[in-house]
Amino acid sequence: MLKYFHMARNWKALTSGNLKKSFTVFATLVVSTLFLFGCDSNILGGSSSTIDTYFEPGKRTPSAPPTISPIADFTMDENDIQSVPFVINDIDTFLMCSNIFIKATSSNNTLIDYTGFAVTGFYPNCVLRMQPKALQFGVTSVKVELFDFYTVVSSSFQLTVLHVLTPGLFAINEAEAQDRAVLLEWSNAAYMTGTSSRYTVFYRPTGSAAPYSQITPAKSPYLVSGLVNGTSYDFFVRARNSVGYRDSNMVQATPTRFRLYGAELVPGSTQDQVSAGAKPTRVFASSGDKGDEIFQALTPSGKYRVYMNSQGNIISGVSP
Repeated sequence: MLKYFHMARNWKALTSGNLKKSFTVFATLVVSTLFLFGCDSNILGGSSSTIDTYFEPGKRTPSAPPTISPIADFTMDENDIQSVPFVINDIDTFLMCSNIFIKATSSNNTLIDYTGFAVTGFYPNCVLRMQPKALQFGVTSVKVELFDFYTVVSSSFQLTVLHVLTPGLFAINEAEAQDRAVLLEWSNAAYMTGTSSRYTVFYRPTGSAAPYSQITPAKSPYLVSGLVNGTSYDFFVRARNSVGYRDSNMVQATPTRFRLYGAELVPGSTQDQVSAGAKPTRVFASSGDKGDEIFQALTPSGKYRVYMNSQGNIISGVSP
């Protein structure tokens, strides 16, 4: 046993010495090769690399500059948030629509500074979101810069922020009854020229406690459809801008399948009509059961009260 132990120890010493000797030989070969042929040598074979004659250490080859599209001048209301689109591009740099590559600055920091800008979107279609400071209005030059880590390009535009007050007084001028619809017309409210301005129509059956139905945005004249003939509806319009809102007067109208216009009932329809000023009449079926209910509706001009039966036929009209 002792014999084998000495044999193993001698073998370990022998192999350890051989490895050290082999490494020393390899290292000497590498150093000698580099000394004789330079650092461009490839001792494992293969072609050597080449360095351009004009290469200067520490300098990189310039990349192609990025591009940014022009941005048109923009007008918005105070106390509003708006966005403008623009396009970026770079053939040799990975860009994103973010504040990492894009920066927006303003020449009027009282109106809007860097905190009022944010860049969103997906390359190459970016969006600049703008939020001027509260209750500030005026004009500023906005500069949008694009950086690809080597070159900076920019696009500038003029931003105008309008002074806005609460919408002015306005009114619904006409509510014309039509077949299952009412045509509304209203005057324009002041301070409704900005990009955030909009009108909303509210309506519900007269006397109902249900929430109002809403239609927005609406523009005068506006046809409210999907109504029930013979049912009276309340209507009003709300004007809203970036500062506040104002409501119009409330009007009532009853849709009918016969068009009513002004003081006169439109002729040529098939309803059983008597002249204005006649008393309303009731019509009963031959069986003796009451076949018709009488409903009242006011013409849009307010000059005549119209009586209709359950089929929507106008049976008389009198002054209100």
